Amino acid sequence: MKKYLLLGNITFHHFTDEELSFFKDDTEQKALIHEIDQELHFNSLEEAYEVAENTNAPSWLIPSEFKGEIAYEL
Repeated sequence: MKKYLLLGNITFHHFTDEELSFFKDDTEQKALIHEIDQELHFNSLEEAYEVAENTNAPSWLIPSEFKGEIAYEL
């Protein structure tokens, strides 16, 4: 199963009221994707984490591993 790594501008904490309106539930962890610079595909989770941990991107997310709600502001 492919693993996807998103590189770009992603907020995980400290949302404005407007940003909170993108989410359905207020109790989960949250990730708000403002902009995706790159979407990379990997054959293993280990490969995805290795690239993520060595990237110069402002932030990154492996959606299948994130246990909260993901919203898009694109």
